[in-house]
Amino acid sequence: MATLNSIEPPPKGRRPIESRLTIIFLLVIIVVLLALLIRPVKLDVYKTVDEVDFADPALAACVKQTAAQHGWHDVGHIVSLRCNHPTGDAVVSLNGIEHLVSLTDVNLAFNAISDITPLAQLPNLAVIDLSHNQLSDIPIMRSANRLERLELNYNRFETLDWLSTQHFLVLHSLSVAHNSLDSLAPLLSVTQLHELNVRNNRLVDIAPVFALTDLEVADFGSNQVASAEGLGALVNVQRLF
Repeated sequence: MATLNSIEPPPKGRRPIESRLTIIFLLVIIVVLLALLIRPVKLDVYKTVDEVDFADPALAACVKQTAAQHGWHDVGHIVSLRCNHPTGDAVVSLNGIEHLVSLTDVNLAFNAISDITPLAQLPNLAVIDLSHNQLSDIPIMRSANRLERLELNYNRFETLDWLSTQHFLVLHSLSVAHNSLDSLAPLLSVTQLHELNVRNNRLVDIAPVFALTDLEVADFGSNQVASAEGLGALVNVQRLF
């Protein structure tokens, strides 16, 4: 008959081989999964033009044609883009253009664009022409601190309030002719302007412009301006319409 003293305690510090194998197997699975999750992603700048998906066939064709003309193989080589279509298929969607991260100059006039959110994600834009489209607002531009020229003629703007949400540090030329603006108050956010075109809107009061003392070219034509008193403050104006 066994006594309490004759019962041996279970060995300490040992685990069954099966448990160790299970733990090793689980660790291997975790390592593999982590490797898949953190594998390097190909940066946009190194993608080929054919690797970028554009939602709009007209935009895709324009980008590919532009790249072929200049011998640009990688997306990072595309620094300028001219897709203005007064005739033919118009660009409606800009989805995909956010991958063209080196773009500095883009002309998308004469299209049917109503949302430029993908374009607003680009960091290096200096010149943008979006005239003759269907825009009524401008989202926060990632390139706001680099943008020098912005063309928005013949769109659907009723206000310039979006100017006050941006940081346009070097914007020197703004053209918003042939829209439906009734106030220029937001221009106080861009007093560094050298050129301003607000022809053919619904303006009665242009007093906010008098704070833009760096203006050299200004066009207020075809509005209903009640008084031009105060224009003397624009001492640098060389051409006034």
